[in-house]
Amino acid sequence: MLRYLTLPMLDGVVPGGFPYGSSYLIEYEPDSLWYETSLTIAAQALRHGMKTEYHTFMHLPNDIREALARLGLNLKRLEQDGIFRIIDTYTRAAGLGLVGEPVVGGISLEIHKPSLLEDLTAEMVRMVKEGVPEAEKGWLHVDDDASVPIGIAKRRK
Repeated sequence: MLRYLTLPMLDGVVPGGFPYGSSYLIEYEPDSLWYETSLTIAAQALRHGMKTEYHTFMHLPNDIREALARLGLNLKRLEQDGIFRIIDTYTRAAGLGLVGEPVVGGISLEIHKPSLLEDLTAEMVRMVKEGVPEAEKGWLHVDDDASVPIGIAKRRK
């Protein structure tokens, strides 16, 4: 198993790479290159065969797929092989009447429900008590923007 994910462009910030099992919160300005960096992190992990999920709050899933394909990845194969998946919060939260991505693995919650935070907490408690299924372990999870307020879903309904 890959123990470190290295990105030459971030070597000055994270020398030696990102160790498996760690979590990082990146603060950035709206006009920063975080989106492009997040895609590069995901692409590098996928090139190394690391199971990767990309959680999109700010972009359509097809935009994510197209951007990763431009980085030379065969997303169709990676998704079919269960190596890559998209967690689509954007489509559900935007309220644009678009069909959201199917929920695959991980936590499956309705973001439009007023009880979202309680449901999420209950799901986390369940995983702590029962354990995380083996198939859900070892994934790299990348968010495009975790600062999006959950309440947006209720306002746009």
